[in-house]
Amino acid sequence: MDGFMERSIKRPWLTVPLLYFQHGLPVFLVTQFSVLLYKKLGIDNRSIIFWTSLLGWPWILRMFWSPLVDKFGSNRTWLLTTHAFIGILLMVAASVVTSPSFFVISLFIFALVGLVSATHETALDGLYLSALNNRQQVSYTSIKTTAFRLAMIFCGGTIVSVAALAEKSEWSTLRAWQAAFFTGGFVYEILSLYAIWATQNCGEKKPPRIEPIHSLNNTLHETLDGEKFIDAFRDFFKRPNVVHVLVFLLFARFSENMVNKVSALFLIDDRAGGGLALTTHQIAWILGYVGVVFLALGGLVGGWAVSKFGMRKCLMPMALATYLPNLAYWWAAATLPSAKYVAFIVGVDQFGYGFGMSAYLVYAVSLCRKSKFQATHYAVAIGIMSLGCTIAEMLSGVLQSHFGYTGFFGIAVAVGIPSIFLRPKVNDDGSVPDFELPSQVSNKIKEAIQLGHTKPSVAHT
Repeated sequence: MDGFMERSIKRPWLTVPLLYFQHGLPVFLVTQFSVLLYKKLGIDNRSIIFWTSLLGWPWILRMFWSPLVDKFGSNRTWLLTTHAFIGILLMVAASVVTSPSFFVISLFIFALVGLVSATHETALDGLYLSALNNRQQVSYTSIKTTAFRLAMIFCGGTIVSVAALAEKSEWSTLRAWQAAFFTGGFVYEILSLYAIWATQNCGEKKPPRIEPIHSLNNTLHETLDGEKFIDAFRDFFKRPNVVHVLVFLLFARFSENMVNKVSALFLIDDRAGGGLALTTHQIAWILGYVGVVFLALGGLVGGWAVSKFGMRKCLMPMALATYLPNLAYWWAAATLPSAKYVAFIVGVDQFGYGFGMSAYLVYAVSLCRKSKFQATHYAVAIGIMSLGCTIAEMLSGVLQSHFGYTGFFGIAVAVGIPSIFLRPKVNDDGSVPDFELPSQVSNKIKEAIQLGHTKPSVAHT
């Protein structure tokens, strides 16, 4: 075995989906469940959206520390260590729900959970690549994605349903949502115990591996060399079409991202505040089951469409699929329809998100297909996408608090119109051609970019 210990996962048909399901729990507890929890506990919309948007930063910045997981220790050690920390943090967060200072304390805890969870994802993907052979990796790709999405259903459906049942049992709102949070933490701890047994044959030493471009967290060995990472980063921004690329990555889904968190608050807010005043049980059903099922369906249809017709022909349909739900939310804010119409709107919204995201990710891959720094360029592209999402979400809280739900969704509709026509130029093979702006604009932008490029090299020398 070339000095390497035996490295295999016990019962991979069960372990792989369970590990990726477990990984999804803290992700969705921090980014989605927290929004509903804070709203139920009386936090204002602007604060909820602003602070929960910031909680996504660890997943944006993880590319800068992910290589350390491969450099120090084994994937299994990192995996089990992060399991322990996340489990403790989730239980602590649940225990302080009834504290008067819960909002501040929980934000700090959730930030730590995000940091550890982003590190955990690196270790989990590394274990997946090193402990499974190539055939198994291909076979379990869709399974691990499905398991991750099932965690979304569990957090938005099952855990919220626990809160709904507790509320019906005349528990206080605080105690009901505390019980729901403890449920998520307890399930995570049980799966952590299973992981100790299932991964015990995975060796402490790691063989070298060649990783695919789409494995963001495990293809960044090149970033271990700081100078090499800077070279790769510069190379991304030296492309002739860099301005068009940046504009598309940041703003193509801007209006859709504006609606992401506000839509959940819209469902739960009372009628006096312009919301739909849905019950906790209705929210669990609509967001946790209807929404996620249509999200998965949209992703499957989007992937099939891109492979069948090519990305160029799919760009406009996918742009419309992500834009039209904003019109539906605008109508809902003006008319306040019943729950069945809301379920339909959420289903259409999530289908459009899954459908449109397919083209977005294919475009990110196409940006680095011909690059010698494929992994780093893909990481940068995903980071820019996530940055655009975070900016849109943070802005949405300010707009909603000033204009109400009807005004906000109207603004989202208007902002989304340019994005329909903000389509990247792609070749028939999916690669991205050069894009030239008018010479005066292009020259000024390139001068600014080149000026930025010279500063790190001067400092380095």
